[in-house]
Order: sequence, then structure tokens, then C-alpha cells
Amino acid sequence: MAEAGLVLINLENQGAFVFQFFPASLSTRDRANWNPQDTTIGVKPLFYANREPRQIEFPELYLDNTDTNESLTGQIKELRTLMEETAKGTPPALLAAWGDRNERFVLEEVSIEEQYFNTEGEPIRVLIRMSLIQLQPE
Repeated sequence: MAEAGLVLINLENQGAFVFQFFPASLSTRDRANWNPQDTTIGVKPLFYANREPRQIEFPELYLDNTDTNESLTGQIKELRTLMEETAKGTPPALLAAWGDRNERFVLEEVSIEEQYFNTEGEPIRVLIRMSLIQLQPE
């Protein structure tokens, strides 16, 4: 298997989900919240309120076993468990690591598109789109 490009580490049970390939691209979104203050005349002055957590989107991640015809069903189930509620009542905090970065996030959204199937009808190539939301430092 090729060296992993993106790893999601479950910070509650230390399990890890490893993508075979590095993401083709990613996008980040940061937002500062500025609120206009009421005045009787003129332009309303802005007041800085706070920042939104950073959002990261991976629009194109692949799992691909077309060379071996092995089913990806288990890996799909494993990825979906990262959105399931834990004993704390929320999905687990994750450490997302890729390249020279590692940051704490929660998985906000996952979209899975099964593209190729083996002769048993099991998925062997899957396109995944997902978004993560940054967690504040503990």
C-alpha cells in the first residue's frame, strides 16, 4: 500500500482511519464575526465579536481496491463510525494528520459514492467527500 496521505485518529479510542492516497485538493474556510453597532448618524462602526471554527473540506478522497477486487464495505463502515455517538453522547474528536499538519477536528459531513464493483457486487472503488470542523484546544 502507498504511504498514507491523510489519517484520521479517533482521540477517544486511538483507532485510526487511513486513506490510501493523498487528497487531490482541500479547501479551508475561516470566518471572523464583525457586528455593526447602532448609531444615530453616519456609518455604523464595527465591533469584533469572535471567530468561527475553521472548516476543511476534502472534495475528492479515494479508496481503491480495483487491483485486488477486495471489497471496501468494511472500510466504508469504519469511516462511518467516526460520526457515531460515543459514551460522551457526541461523535469522537479526531486528530487529522496530513503532510506537515495535524489538527483536532470533528467530522461534520461524509458523502460516499461507490463507483466500481467486483463480480459479487461489492464496492472496490469509492469516492469520498468530507468536511471537518476545528475543535478548540483543550
